[in-house]
Amino acid sequence: MRDVSKAENAIGAAANHGDSLNGEAKVLLSVRNIIKRYGSVVAVDNICLDIREGEFLTLLGPSGSGKTTLLMMIAGFVAPSAGEMLLGGADVAPLPPEKRNFGMVFQGYALFPHLSVFDNVAFPLRVRGVEKVAIREKVLSALKLVHMDAYAERMPKALSGGQQQRVALARAMVFHPEVLLLDEPLGALDRQLRASLQDELKALHRRLGTTFVCVTHDQEEAMSMSDRVVVMRDGRIIQVGEPAAIYQRPRSRFVANFLGESNLLDATAVEKDGQSSVIEIAGRRLIVDGAVSDPGKASLSVRPEQISIEHQAPASADGELVIQGNVADVTFVGADYRVQLNTEAGPVIARCRTSEQIRVPGQGDQVWARCHTSAVWRVVND
Repeated sequence: MRDVSKAENAIGAAANHGDSLNGEAKVLLSVRNIIKRYGSVVAVDNICLDIREGEFLTLLGPSGSGKTTLLMMIAGFVAPSAGEMLLGGADVAPLPPEKRNFGMVFQGYALFPHLSVFDNVAFPLRVRGVEKVAIREKVLSALKLVHMDAYAERMPKALSGGQQQRVALARAMVFHPEVLLLDEPLGALDRQLRASLQDELKALHRRLGTTFVCVTHDQEEAMSMSDRVVVMRDGRIIQVGEPAAIYQRPRSRFVANFLGESNLLDATAVEKDGQSSVIEIAGRRLIVDGAVSDPGKASLSVRPEQISIEHQAPASADGELVIQGNVADVTFVGADYRVQLNTEAGPVIARCRTSEQIRVPGQGDQVWARCHTSAVWRVVND
């Protein structure tokens, strides 16, 4: 039987406990072999994940990937079918939500419509038996932190979506949680407001130093806010890393396609060269990052912004990939032109910046797509 009292004692000590990760931040919460089954359906499949103290971690994936189920198990609203959640060395999985020192911001904010902004934020303090004088001080401090102290007496229905989101944040933070959990916190907002609140969330995280764990299906949101991103699919973790590392070095076709736009080119892996691969593509051999396990068919990922368009055949150069093609379409998208090519290696998309003094190709033009091999990465077929 799990020791619930030991888990409760661990809550208060968690901030001073954890194993170092090769000089990196300490581990605050360790998810170990967590499984969640609903009958014959496995929603979360044997996940292991270390959540570091003070980091902004985002669970990213399409609908049905298991990201929200994992977040709800961390929060305590969903009981795992198997596995542990270690906080300060103790398993907190058996604790109900109110016994975990975790704050939660729900997708729909879940504000009490019959309570004022002040009373909504005060609610978790009253449940915890905090004295009245201390409640007022803590609530006003939390509201000031999210720039909502002037709205303390308003009712939720009198607030905009962005203001309600700030109140929900204040309520989740007012009792100084060890971890702040956010379930699609910006999903109900329009694009412009979401961009503004992304910046506010990042700034708030820096000021507080609290561990944030966020769920989203929005790739741009995940990359712009997070210290690390956990890419999930079919209840499993596919890749974990810093946003730039995952974007530039995806491990699989799924990650390359899901995290931004990517060209996936068909090639042939010839041999291994250390941690790189010798690849044949478009009649040329080149060395790219990503080791070969077996010779044969291979997929290469290269981001559109790494490709330049040449109107004349460039001189052959080592360390470059050059593919001839014809322009299928050109689309103006504001900051750049999106150029679609048909090439012998398959469809290729390039991005030409509108700020650069270049001649934009026209439909049907014969051109050459060019990029350095450092921008090319071998990915696994999945």
